[in-house]
Amino acid sequence: MGLAAALLVLAAAPALAGASSIVYIKGGNVWLASADGTVQRQVTTGGGWGFASQADNGTILAQAGTELYRLNRSGVPLAPAFGTSFTGAAPNWIGPVDPVISPDGVNQAYGGEDTDSGVWDPICGCWSFTDVFSTWWGSASSFSQPNQTSGQQEYDDPAWIDDSHLVMTTTGIGIDDVATYTLGGPDNSQVQWFSDPDQSLSLTDPAITRAGDKLAFLANTQGGIGNEIRIYATTGPPPESPGDPANVPVDTCNIGPTGFQSLRISFSPDGQSLVYDAPDGIHLVSLAGWPSCTGMSDRLIIPGGVDPYFGPADVGPSDGCGACGGGGGGGGGGGGPTGAGTGHGPAAVQFSLVRHAVTRGGRIELTLSASTPGSLSARAVTTGGGRNHRHHLYGSGAASLPGAGSVVLTIRPTRAAATAARRGRVKVSITVTFTPRGGPSRTVGLAVSVPATHRAPR
Repeated sequence: MGLAAALLVLAAAPALAGASSIVYIKGGNVWLASADGTVQRQVTTGGGWGFASQADNGTILAQAGTELYRLNRSGVPLAPAFGTSFTGAAPNWIGPVDPVISPDGVNQAYGGEDTDSGVWDPICGCWSFTDVFSTWWGSASSFSQPNQTSGQQEYDDPAWIDDSHLVMTTTGIGIDDVATYTLGGPDNSQVQWFSDPDQSLSLTDPAITRAGDKLAFLANTQGGIGNEIRIYATTGPPPESPGDPANVPVDTCNIGPTGFQSLRISFSPDGQSLVYDAPDGIHLVSLAGWPSCTGMSDRLIIPGGVDPYFGPADVGPSDGCGACGGGGGGGGGGGGPTGAGTGHGPAAVQFSLVRHAVTRGGRIELTLSASTPGSLSARAVTTGGGRNHRHHLYGSGAASLPGAGSVVLTIRPTRAAATAARRGRVKVSITVTFTPRGGPSRTVGLAVSVPATHRAPR
């Protein structure tokens, strides 16, 4: 089925405007909420969960470490956890990132970054690394990579257009910001689509309505990361094959630039609203009056939530893990079977980044919290300038946690990195690994911008 016909099928699916829900992460666990946030149900316990999405029938796909879990709406696994391209990979590989389940619940897709072991660069007197961002897809029940090895290189942040097509983004040089991919195609068979006319920004983390009439992206603009939401009106179906009409979308309404980074945006099933996350939680934006922007409204509906993902399944009376006591608004405490959603998935070791700060001299201080003793290590590399290029080591650090609680880990810049920071703003990508005593490692990542005003340490 072609893209135009598939979008018509999705748009005509029944009961999309009335019943819907949002799956999201709060406190390291998966939660469900009604479309307006008045009903909130906790689905998992134990922490360590991330990047949840849902299929049309309500099936949830959630990430724990490098593995993916297929869950029902009470948090009970529907199949054994399965690995990804990053399971067992080198520690400097980052992923999977933003795994998403297809509308029919059959497949999943995710992005990520693979990095080489680095070489010594005598010009800058530092280690230099090459990374490649890619998108892979496979079954939502077990590991598979049909007809793929390296995936769709240079593009990641996949979002489902329909059950068999993806839209992806890049910040690479000399290629379009946005591309599409048809499932079953070989490595690097993506079809470039369009770039925003403003070459000073880059588009990431796409979302598309089921009717295909709107596209939204997080934009990196004015030196920020994910600090603007751009909503485009489409002018026709996306290209499916080389030579298809581009039908370039038109930037119509923007939210921001803001002073913070959002992580995910998602359209409601009827396409009349979208959600995004901010430091205070998940916001709902009404698109009433579209394509006019004057009727748009923005309100906080889920305090403390991140990574929201809409779906057409409603929050049912038995949804949520009944034993975990999650509730909010008019939702009560969940009504799943006793013990549902507990004891499944990742071990109950909680590890999280509490806050970060950039100090004088370009040092990056990370406050990290864990529920058990262990050791921590962090590695930061410079980013920017396009993908598939040389990256340099910014700095590293380590710390130990003798018991449950929090600790500050400091990343000190190399001499070359400190010199670069004096010349201008430096963007870095940080990977933090926590290894509890007697348990598997956990990893978190973040992006930080080091202002040019910081002086090198003496």
